[in-house]
Formats: sequence, structure tokens, C-alpha cells
Amino acid sequence: MKVAILIPIFNGLDFTRKALKQIFLQINELKNSSVGFQVIVIDDGSTDGSNEWIKQSFPEVQIERGDGNLWWSGSINVGAKMAFKEPDISHVLWWNNDIIPEKDYFYNLVEILEGLEDNVIIGSKIYVAENPEEVWAMGGVFNPVKGTKDMHAFHVKDSREHQSVVDVHWLPGMGTLVPKKAFDKIGYLDDVNFPQYHGDSDYTYRAFKNGFKISVYPNLKIYNNTENTGMKYPETYKQLKESMKSLKSNYNIKKDIKFYKIQSESPLAYKVLFKKYFEYMGGFIKWKMLGMIGMKRKVKL
Repeated sequence: MKVAILIPIFNGLDFTRKALKQIFLQINELKNSSVGFQVIVIDDGSTDGSNEWIKQSFPEVQIERGDGNLWWSGSINVGAKMAFKEPDISHVLWWNNDIIPEKDYFYNLVEILEGLEDNVIIGSKIYVAENPEEVWAMGGVFNPVKGTKDMHAFHVKDSREHQSVVDVHWLPGMGTLVPKKAFDKIGYLDDVNFPQYHGDSDYTYRAFKNGFKISVYPNLKIYNNTENTGMKYPETYKQLKESMKSLKSNYNIKKDIKFYKIQSESPLAYKVLFKKYFEYMGGFIKWKMLGMIGMKRKVKL
């Protein structure tokens, strides 16, 4: 059994250095393991010397190049297709270059894999890197009738309540282990409709609907640099408009409408989108006005 760790990058060499050093520090310590690892970096047009540094520092890493148009979902697809050319690759692990694993992450992953069925997709417990006691999320749930799409344990202080395996409907694109069987059954990520945001949740929710179990293991701990996630909260009307159409934004309205068109089962589900954008735009106007008297908004990503 072998796992391919897929790491899409676009610049961010400082993050990539730390990520690869952490990964190889752990997997090189796995002696006589029944699970092997292959690291694949998908470099989507970096201009900061990332490709050259990786080749020099970690020649064992496989590198696939893009021209800047792959985005996250396309990069994962390219990496997975590259991985599955090797017959012994049984799973791919979605990774980001700005996350750091707990020191026993890959040891725990191997233990889980040794008794895992091939119809299970594994998620990690994601913490806020800037505040390691704060859980960022443990997967998410989606109600296709009501339209609610929520992350489990979103921005909560870690506690005993969050120390058990939890079954969910979808997973984010970091620390997510997907068996080859899922790709064989439902295909690859929808990089046309969801090149960046929703590519992860759409894929794992499709897998859930096709009979795959989605489970988050609390001993698979990773730390997400939330300050490096997506676009920042808009401060001008021009930025607000851009945030609603940019592929880098989680408030891309076309992307949200496409997700609900594909995955929702009732027109009532769209009221969640109406509420989301009403609160987003209303909040922008509110804090714009409060900013005139010196008050500033604290943003959680």
C-alpha cells in the first residue's frame, strides 16, 4: 500500500520549504512501515524559484508543472492522475503547502490505514495555526433540502467533546485521504465549475452520496495558516465587487449558485445563499459606517 501526497503550489516558497521538511522528517522515521509515501508537487506556474529549490533540495519529489490555470482542483486532478500511473498507489492525500502536521501525524495515519476499508475517505482535525488551542474545523455537513452547509466544530476551543471520530458529509482540501476506489467510481474533481473553492466539498459530498463513508479522525492533527487563506475582507466597494467574482474568494457568487444548482434538492435551499450575501453585503456597509468613527472589524476566516 502506498499513499501519494498531493501538494498544489503557486509561489509561496517559504511555506513549501517548511511543508516538505515537516513531511519528510516524519515519513523518514517510519521504519518497517506497511505504508509507503510518494510526494507529488503540482507547481502551477510559480515564479519565485519553487520548482528549482524543490529539485535541488528534495530530488525524490515528483513535480508536475502547470501554466497558472490549473487552480486547486485542476492541480489535484493532475497530481492524482500522475499518482495512479503507479499500480501500488492506493490513496492520495490532499495537502496544502501552508499547513503543518502534528509530529505524530503520519505515524497515526499509517495505523489508521492498516485497518481501513477502501470505501472510507479520511479527514483531519484542523487547528488554527495562529492559535493552536482553537479548532478550525472537523469536516462539514450539508442539508440538500434546507440548504445549510456548515463546518463541524468551526472555530471552537478544543475540548473533550471533539476527541472522537466523527462522520460528516464533506471535507476541506487539506489533510484529506481519498482512496483510488473513489476516483474509479465517481471520477475526478469538477475543475470546470469549481476550480478553487467548493472543489473539495463538491467532490467529497459526491462521494458521500455514492456510498463512501466520510470520517474525521481527531488524532490526525494539522495546523492551518488561516492568514494565508483566500482573499482578505474587502475594505472598499471595488474590493467588495471583486470578492464576489474572483476565483480566490469564498464569496464568489457564481460558484455558490453552481454548487446549489448541482447539489441542492429544493428551491428552498437557495434562501441560505440569499441570507449569506445579504449578511455579507450588509456587514460590509455596517462596518464601513462604523469605520468612520474608528471601529474596526475582527475577521475570522
